[in-house]
Amino acid sequence: MILKDVIKLDERFQTSVNIRFDIDKISKIDEFIPAKSTLNVLESYLENIFEKKNNKSTLLVGPYGKGKSHLLLVLLALLQNRNDKKWENSITRFYEKIKKQNKRLAACIEKNILCGREDKKRYLPVIISFGRSSLENSYRLALFQALEREKITNLMPDSIYDEVLKKTESWKKDYPETYERFTKNLENAGYEVEKFASDIKKIFCRHLKFLRRYIKS
Repeated sequence: MILKDVIKLDERFQTSVNIRFDIDKISKIDEFIPAKSTLNVLESYLENIFEKKNNKSTLLVGPYGKGKSHLLLVLLALLQNRNDKKWENSITRFYEKIKKQNKRLAACIEKNILCGREDKKRYLPVIISFGRSSLENSYRLALFQALEREKITNLMPDSIYDEVLKKTESWKKDYPETYERFTKNLENAGYEVEKFASDIKKIFCRHLKFLRRYIKS
């Protein structure tokens, strides 16, 4: 006897949602069960975004397994609003499912999402995961992942690290006397000039303090 022939999973149970890994899964939109309370939250979020209201920062609290992540996944899908037929069809099905339950939400989706491309509003969800790295690095990594997901990494802004390296290269090329003073100050402070560029991202704070002192002097 095989165990799988005896034990059957209840099909009503769904796998847990991970916002970071499931953000591109259209199936999660179709699987969403629109309860009245969750639709009210969606309505509030979308109106605050599209109607330019001031309640931008919110805290969503609820017991484990109540659908917070799934709700936010649907919200992000609506905000991404990709120019993709499968994506549009999925959002249309969601709209048809909820339009009688929450007319204000349906009207908001119809006006801002299911509209002509000229009026269509699109946003870039940036999902930040905090770990051992600094707050700035966490933000930059999340932004890069978001841009990479949409295949627009060319829009990634320069970091403060890049700006520091550009400044030192500018001194080296256009202001040799300034660069010479800079390298001497580096050596006097116990830094290796050759390793400055490669080390700056690893121990940036210490290097930046030195650079700021030098610029002020």
